[in-house]
Amino acid sequence: MPPRLTKAVIRNFRLLRRTELSFTDKVTLCVGRNNTGKTSLAKLFEFFVARKKAALRIEDFSADCYEEFLAAHRLFASGEAEQARDTVPAVTLTLHISYDKDCGQYGPLAPFVVDLDPDCSEVVIRFAFALGEGALEEFFGGVPVGPDATATLEQLGRGIPKHFEMSVMAVDPTDEANVRPVDLADVRTLVRVDFVEAQRGLDDESDGHAAPIGAVFEQLLTAAEKSQNATWLEELAANIDRTLVDTSGSLDSSLQKVRERVAPTLKAFGYPGLANQEFVTAARLDSNDVVHD
Repeated sequence: MPPRLTKAVIRNFRLLRRTELSFTDKVTLCVGRNNTGKTSLAKLFEFFVARKKAALRIEDFSADCYEEFLAAHRLFASGEAEQARDTVPAVTLTLHISYDKDCGQYGPLAPFVVDLDPDCSEVVIRFAFALGEGALEEFFGGVPVGPDATATLEQLGRGIPKHFEMSVMAVDPTDEANVRPVDLADVRTLVRVDFVEAQRGLDDESDGHAAPIGAVFEQLLTAAEKSQNATWLEELAANIDRTLVDTSGSLDSSLQKVRERVAPTLKAFGYPGLANQEFVTAARLDSNDVVHD
């Protein structure tokens, strides 16, 4: 059996303060309302595994981390440097990958196998964006302790890009204290991450202006309408137009029902122009206008 990603554990990233995600054998679908962390999950994988450069800000830390930054700052100011270091929050992503322990050849898994248990069939990879070694003094030293927590966080936030760094470790599944640094190139050999930014655009937004998804569909629709050799494209364009006509009719009926209920109330308040309530609502959906807008 090939290696398989079974679980991801996230700490302190945006809405994902303490989150665990289990992956199924085939497809894992994340569904949720707005502002529940779906985009945060994708962005974290993109940052750690598929990133071209590391750049997290204090706003990327979970809101609960702000008090931890302030607490660590107070500890440092009072001379408790070791405790301050332990209190500074870090953004982490831990991947659990299962494999066949009898495979004989580990291949791209080899750099991540750090345990000595012959019955172990899991590797653990931990990404961390954390305060760098020896950076405690520089991170906190120039920030005075004051009553304005917001001002303190702003000053600390300016130091995060300079004093925080990314690391990748292979972790012993049976002993978390047993770790070994690994190269990101080895991780990318084992784990592949690709994104289609369908919510905002189909291009990688980090590379410049992203093409709106509507523009891409507009190009496809135009190509379908002009096609002379691909019958299926012509049929697709015709089906889109028929669907929009049907949708317009359904929308007309719904809007008219709303108008019938709302118009009398508006008239009672003397809303201008409603003396004659015999007006109708109409929706006209054009395929070119829909994808263009």
